[in-house]
Amino acid sequence: MSIAPPEILGKDRAHAAQRMLSRPWAADPQLKEIIEEFVEKPHSVARLITNSEVVKDLYSNFRAKSEEKVPIGKSIRDLAFAPQRYSSESKVLARLVLTWDAVLGVMTALPDMRGRTSTEGAACLATLQWLNPEKALLLSMLGDAALELHRVVRAFDTDVCDESELPYELDRYRAVIRKLFVEGNCLHVGLTKIMLKHLSEPRLLMCQGVRVKLGGGDEVTEQLKRQCLKRMSAYVVVAESVLEGEFPHFQLVSSLRVFSLSDEGRLQTQLRSGERANCLEKLARAIGVDVESLKYEFEHFLPIASKFARVEGLENFPAWKKAIQSTQKSRMVHPAEALIPALARLACWSCSSSGVERGFATAQSTNLQTNGPISG
Repeated sequence: MSIAPPEILGKDRAHAAQRMLSRPWAADPQLKEIIEEFVEKPHSVARLITNSEVVKDLYSNFRAKSEEKVPIGKSIRDLAFAPQRYSSESKVLARLVLTWDAVLGVMTALPDMRGRTSTEGAACLATLQWLNPEKALLLSMLGDAALELHRVVRAFDTDVCDESELPYELDRYRAVIRKLFVEGNCLHVGLTKIMLKHLSEPRLLMCQGVRVKLGGGDEVTEQLKRQCLKRMSAYVVVAESVLEGEFPHFQLVSSLRVFSLSDEGRLQTQLRSGERANCLEKLARAIGVDVESLKYEFEHFLPIASKFARVEGLENFPAWKKAIQSTQKSRMVHPAEALIPALARLACWSCSSSGVERGFATAQSTNLQTNGPISG
């Protein structure tokens, strides 16, 4: 017996966006090594600070003694390493750079406290011996890339997800990472700028016979900067390839972008390029309404919805909903038989399992408080 193929396939957007971070990292051995050394290896500095109260206190003490380039809350006692959360690496990498002096302090102090042959001491010494200005600079660039992707993941990882805006969020992400790493603007903003300030100051780290020179006037040359940008430009190419694979233009939900009212110029561009017609045709065929009726009704209600969005500050779906409701008593003049089913998809379709996963987490927490652990 053969089984008919599914007509519609749903993909979780937040998981897909996360792969735009993990796959480019995995594609470059040096970038992968940097993430593993600082974050993912069993006794990385991120794990040590997160999992040990003693190391948290040590980290906090070093933070209190250091002058941070961009001060963050002194109540922060760890790097917020939480591998089970979407895009948690962005916060870890940001805190590594923002509290760079404290991180280096932890890695030089632990071998003395625990001994160079202890698991923690040996891991810190290995990281110190491995570290150099190029890897520190790439770490900060990876942090900038992760922060930009975190904005995308946060837009997708929500119970109320405006599908009409999501394609433009991806366009923004693509444009920003190109500006940062292809055009080199990361050298003047964000975490990379902060790391360059750190590396401009001479540091000599000495611990248990290990001697590391990190920073100084001649350490970060223009050639080194170009070398790092070249590697991150390749990162951008891989990230864009993953983006196209995870969020292809032919996806049905991407057609909902025509209902976005946030940019008047974009609406006109969609009309001139034929993008609006293509999206409406795709939607009409999928939901079983007449194509020409949907096109006519969309053009009829667009000025009304745009006015409500502009004058009353409504978001996309509420503005379209109010446009339909405000003309309800004169439906003969304002037909909406094809448009209403399309708007229903805008309200209901969401390719995210975030609500389900948060529901499980809430249930787990509640059950632990009342009955003990949930048995597998």
